[in-house]
Amino acid sequence: PLMAFITHALISGFVKGRASNFSPEVLVEVTSSAMVIQILEVLMIRMGIYLLGSETALLDIISLTGYKFVSLCINMSIGIIFGKKFYFFALCYTAAMNSFFVFKTIGSNTKSDGSSKGVIFAGFAILQALSIWWLGDSKDL
Repeated sequence: PLMAFITHALISGFVKGRASNFSPEVLVEVTSSAMVIQILEVLMIRMGIYLLGSETALLDIISLTGYKFVSLCINMSIGIIFGKKFYFFALCYTAAMNSFFVFKTIGSNTKSDGSSKGVIFAGFAILQALSIWWLGDSKDL
């Protein structure tokens, strides 16, 4: 996930450069906003798992939520090559698949008998899709 995080920042800088909107601050903005989203997402998932009365290792949560950057790299690459319409198709597909992955993986790794387990895990999946949409930079494609 760390390599995908860095690649996402570089691809976003490339897209801004193609649109003649690049400045060195772009890399700082993309990196800092992605880091803030990642930290908030990890904290929300950690809190949700705590409320269920279960435990999951922090590094597992960081790794699972970090896979969104792979999806972002795929989306941006498709947008660069094929255009904005295909970018949005790739965005929908990768967000859905990444959300499904997070839902199933956290669900199988978390031992909890709570009745709200499915609702909280669905919230985690929706959170993942929203963060992919928020971090995707389609304005300059």
